[in-house]
Amino acid sequence: MKKTKAALMRPNNHLSRNGERGNVFLFILLGVILFAALAFAISRGFRSDTTTAISQRKAELMAVDVLGYAQRLERAVDRVRRNGCSESDISFENATVAGYEHTPVVDDKCKIFNPAGGGLSWQTPPSGANNENPWFFGDNRIANFASTENMGTVKSELVLLLPNVNNTLCNLLNTKTNKLAVWESGGGHNSTVKFTGAFPAATNGINRGNNWPVPSAGCFCDTTGACTDNSPRYFYYVLLVR
Repeated sequence: MKKTKAALMRPNNHLSRNGERGNVFLFILLGVILFAALAFAISRGFRSDTTTAISQRKAELMAVDVLGYAQRLERAVDRVRRNGCSESDISFENATVAGYEHTPVVDDKCKIFNPAGGGLSWQTPPSGANNENPWFFGDNRIANFASTENMGTVKSELVLLLPNVNNTLCNLLNTKTNKLAVWESGGGHNSTVKFTGAFPAATNGINRGNNWPVPSAGCFCDTTGACTDNSPRYFYYVLLVR
């Protein structure tokens, strides 16, 4: 049957509806893409803020952990001294890090890491606090560079060290102890001789140039030049002033 002229001139409603549905689908697809892009951008911003906040919280927790352990060690040293042990009888012998065996052998009451003595357990530094080097117990003189001012006498003090401390943690530890910015300490401050009972002749140790006082706890740069982001940092804590 032939279509009339009027029928041929009428629009094809079926094709029109398909076009409309296609346009609607395209708009919806564009909307989904734009929404996804916006959500991704916002989530990246939130993720960045959250990472920074978590990092700061972690550093705060590490600082509390480090200072808490240092203070417990100080009290343990005082405890073995009250047990009748001399400063040379203090022993840091432990089952984790070798090289602290006291010479000569001392009574258990003089051992920091013994229930009869200081009563402490060896503790690993918090993860991320440094390059995973263990705590170090040695002797260091705390004085100005000219050696005209000393913390105690001209003798070396008994000192706890934490080497290669994270820069952020270093700054936080100073904020919580001496309120100073990190400083450069020239001299034999990063002692590598483990304390086993002998106090060698005192040499120039931890200093702030010729500034005084040098605090009893803090974090300094291990360099004789200007401190940079790459300079190794040491946290120290004086356990016994001599």
